[in-house]
Amino acid sequence: MKTDKNSTELTAPGQYTISDVPKLLEQAKQKLATLQGNASGDIKEITVSLPGFGSVQGINSTSQLIKAIASVDGKEKSFKAAHKRHFTTIEPKCPQFLIEGHSPKAWRDNIKLAYTKIKNESETAKVKEAITLLEENLSKEAKFNNNMQKIVGLFADED
Repeated sequence: MKTDKNSTELTAPGQYTISDVPKLLEQAKQKLATLQGNASGDIKEITVSLPGFGSVQGINSTSQLIKAIASVDGKEKSFKAAHKRHFTTIEPKCPQFLIEGHSPKAWRDNIKLAYTKIKNESETAKVKEAITLLEENLSKEAKFNNNMQKIVGLFADED
């Protein structure tokens, strides 16, 4: 694979050796994170349903995701307008608006993440297959290190 982060093209056969596998595996994992839209890992997936749409992760239509984000935007705008129109004399500062316990920004981030995953689905499948093949070619020591990283990652996700 080229090292260009926006490319998944392959280079000439024989260019890499078995010692290149760990580096290539790391590059493929970084590419997968980028394709899935959460390379930084700072977006926490919302597990509750968005009213009228269900689980954001369960929506598999980009048009439905656009409608969902429009719904979030509309509800937030209506909330702020209603506060301004009716309650600024009682409470000058608008209270925080939440949908099912989450901010509109968190909902928008989750919807954008789901949209990105759908748009990159075919390329994601190719990168996942490459990761599987690369993992099969790791040495015993590298496989152990890789598995330990996965285990640590499982426990880190619980925080």
